[in-house]
Amino acid sequence: MKRRRKLGKKVSPGFKWKVVRAFAGFLIFMFVCSIVSRGIYAYRMPQVKVASAESGILSHKLEVEGKLEAVSEKAVLTVPGIRVGAVYVGEGQLVKKGAVLFQLDVSDLKEKIAEMDEEIGGMERSLQSQEKQRQSQKRQQEEREQRTRSRQIERQKQDLQTMASDLGKQVKKAEEEYKAAAEKVTSYPSWEQFFSDAKEGSSEYLTLKSAAEKKGATQEEREAYTIFMKTFQSSMKKEWQQEREARKKARQAAKEALESARQNKTDTLDRQKEQNRRENEDARDQTADGLLDNDEAEMEIKKNIAKIRVSKEKYENLLRQDGKVKCDKAGVVKQVSVSVGERTPDGVAVLCSDAGGGYRFSANITEEQKKYLDAVEEVDLSFQGGKVTLEGMSVTSIQNGSDGGYIVNVEVKDKQVTQGERGTMEVSAESARHDCYIPISGLYAGGADHYVLVLQEKETFLGTEYSVEKRKVDVSDKNDEYAALKGTPLGNEDKIVVSSDREIRAGDHVRMLEDDE
Repeated sequence: MKRRRKLGKKVSPGFKWKVVRAFAGFLIFMFVCSIVSRGIYAYRMPQVKVASAESGILSHKLEVEGKLEAVSEKAVLTVPGIRVGAVYVGEGQLVKKGAVLFQLDVSDLKEKIAEMDEEIGGMERSLQSQEKQRQSQKRQQEEREQRTRSRQIERQKQDLQTMASDLGKQVKKAEEEYKAAAEKVTSYPSWEQFFSDAKEGSSEYLTLKSAAEKKGATQEEREAYTIFMKTFQSSMKKEWQQEREARKKARQAAKEALESARQNKTDTLDRQKEQNRRENEDARDQTADGLLDNDEAEMEIKKNIAKIRVSKEKYENLLRQDGKVKCDKAGVVKQVSVSVGERTPDGVAVLCSDAGGGYRFSANITEEQKKYLDAVEEVDLSFQGGKVTLEGMSVTSIQNGSDGGYIVNVEVKDKQVTQGERGTMEVSAESARHDCYIPISGLYAGGADHYVLVLQEKETFLGTEYSVEKRKVDVSDKNDEYAALKGTPLGNEDKIVVSSDREIRAGDHVRMLEDDE
């Protein structure tokens, strides 16, 4: 009994309080440890800054280096084949109007002029000789052609006579056939004669008539004769009429055949005469063409003489200027195609720019830059380190360049600049409106693809945790600060990583920095 009472002894209130305080202290200690552990864990996480996608327009600013060149060029030509005595300019040299570019050898000029005189004299002598020969050939040819035409005309006459004889025979035959047909019509007997002959030739008629007219003829015999006569007369009348019409038609056909033969003879002979006339004219024209060919040969020689004289005048003008070739406009020498001791070419001797026509600013651009230039009409140019600025200049052309690039040209007319100066072309262009664009720092490249890291939130008993998710995107446009994405791959609530204090990958836990951090 005593032992039981000892085991069931009551715990004092002071002891219970100590136990509660100890357990609470343990919980506080564990909470503090968790906080400290989370802080250490969070401290070791990558620190990132985030941003949201926006909609708007991207601006592009291009700066391209280029050079001023003269718009037009002046080719200095001279006579070919003359030895060059001196050259006074080089490529890139600025020359004034009237400046001597090079000088030709005077003795060589004189020799060339003498050769031209001799060539002209030889052509003129040849022309005189050919004229005499042409006149002689002309007379001989005319005589031959006259004999040929005479023989041809005689042959034509004989052929025409033969043709007329053959056609006359055809006409005569048609006349005879017509006369025979007409004779058949006129010789055809009258109805009375025809009917009388028919009765005399009909045995039945004679028998019935004899029986009807005999003495003591019966009524039947007289009626038989009367009936026969009606039928016989009607039949003979029809036969007589048919034969008469047939003969008249035959006469008409023969008459038409005669007229056709006569007309055919006339037409055929007329056609043959016309053909003979044309053949004779063609023969005369061929003779004239042959003589004209000779005239054209003479004209060609005369043209050559005139051409040499014009060329000779150029050589003589240079000789009067002591062989000096000058520049008639101020500019810059771009090409020199003559050398001392060598002969002048048949073409451009010196090529100079013509500053009077203004300048052209030219610069090489890429295909990407061309896309933005196509969207603007004006550009700004600056020269001499920004001392000279030309605003609102128009792009005159964009041409294909080398290596798949392009050349942009801008016309410049300003006295503050000179040929050969280098400058900068500045272009500000805006793209079309984009529904989704982000800071360029938030765009990552993985091979040929692009992606962004989207911030993901997760609530825990210790607070909000952040991680990043990889999301593939397609870029439609970008500049130095922003990139526009195709479609709307990011929502209004999505936040993407735009900076990090260390490298991060998809699935990593991160700590988001506030703007003031």
